[in-house]
Amino acid sequence: MSALFGPDALVAWVFPGQGSQVVGMGKSLYDAMPNVRSLYDSADSILGYHISAICFDGPADELQQTNNAQPALLTTEVAHLMALRDRYPGEFDRALLLPATAWANTPPLWPRRVFASKMD
Repeated sequence: MSALFGPDALVAWVFPGQGSQVVGMGKSLYDAMPNVRSLYDSADSILGYHISAICFDGPADELQQTNNAQPALLTTEVAHLMALRDRYPGEFDRALLLPATAWANTPPLWPRRVFASKMD
């Protein structure tokens, strides 16, 4: 039986959207967790620019731009879920990632297979 949730519990995790980004987000997880570091490094590689640097160091006006805010937020949200899975093994195995926007509006960085490979 789950320590945090009952076996039949339906739990929803709602991550914040654009407008909630802040310079420095995700940096402590990146520094502390190798799997999160790998996630950000993969995001940098796939996007072809350093979204991690924009998340961690800004500048804020660059992070606020939609083309940066969306992948920055999604990467950081996945990093937080990864951290929860590490801290509470088995508790978040059924967690699904469903963005609030249509997949077509999400950068090509995040096809379903990226989630599966990074979350396992």
